[in-house]
Amino acid sequence: MRASALGQQGESIAYLKEAISRPDATAKAHYFLGAEYAQIQMYDRAAMEMEVAIYKDPSLSIARVQLG
Repeated sequence: MRASALGQQGESIAYLKEAISRPDATAKAHYFLGAEYAQIQMYDRAAMEMEVAIYKDPSLSIARVQLG
């Protein structure tokens, strides 16, 4: 989150990719990765991560809003 706040999207994406590669990856990790992709206009990847976030946690309404 700090890397993202500092505008270091590449570093943030690397951290988040590591987080989602773990067996206990959370829906929020996928959501944040999708948000980072959207920031750098990689919309296909952003949508894919938002979809995974919703699949993992259907109550994650912010991901639904962003995907829409």
